[in-house]
Amino acid sequence: MTMHRWSAVASMALLAIASACYDASERPQAGGHTNWLQCRILDDCAQSPEAVECAEGYCLDADGDRIEAIDVGEPASNDAGGGDTDAGGGDTDAADAGDPCRSQCPLNVDGDTCVEQPLESFPVLEATLDEWSATMCVGDPSDMFPFLLEAMCDDGTRVLYYGSGLSIERRYYDASGQFLALETGGDGGQGPTCNSSAYWPVRVVCENAVATNVVCGTANFMVGDAVPL
Repeated sequence: MTMHRWSAVASMALLAIASACYDASERPQAGGHTNWLQCRILDDCAQSPEAVECAEGYCLDADGDRIEAIDVGEPASNDAGGGDTDAGGGDTDAADAGDPCRSQCPLNVDGDTCVEQPLESFPVLEATLDEWSATMCVGDPSDMFPFLLEAMCDDGTRVLYYGSGLSIERRYYDASGQFLALETGGDGGQGPTCNSSAYWPVRVVCENAVATNVVCGTANFMVGDAVPL
């Protein structure tokens, strides 16, 4: 009887240990998701409008958190050589293919006058700031329009924001000044469909933006002002 009782206890102990090992190995990662949206470049994250960065092989949202993939599989690929996407950001998946607001060109500009560029052709923030300062800030810098400023979002995303009074363009950059995305807006365009506003290649969420540099249009903004985006 004693031997049988010991065998039963030993069996229960081994079962408990095996169960614990299984639980530890099969438990999902923190957050409950293991199927993260993977990428090599930001365009691979196009299925998620929340994606603003491709880092360490994963698509990240504006808070720096990984984004769950819709389907299990490998990251979206480009051409067979793994090279550049075509002009305008390459192919989009079903999530963006039907979005009339996803456009590199302003919606109120004739397509013949706007030549789309591949993502990697967009210069860093400092180069664009120098170019826009020289070509867009004409007249008295204290006037209301045009205005050109640099702003910082809560998460460290940097923004160049230009407005002529009839149209606007915002370009978003990471903390190092690398281009992420753009937004355009103005009169005309597709009206209520997109409110004449377009984004490309992804939407960027910028919260609590504050002006850090105002090149012109100081009647609109001063350094330290909140910037509505």
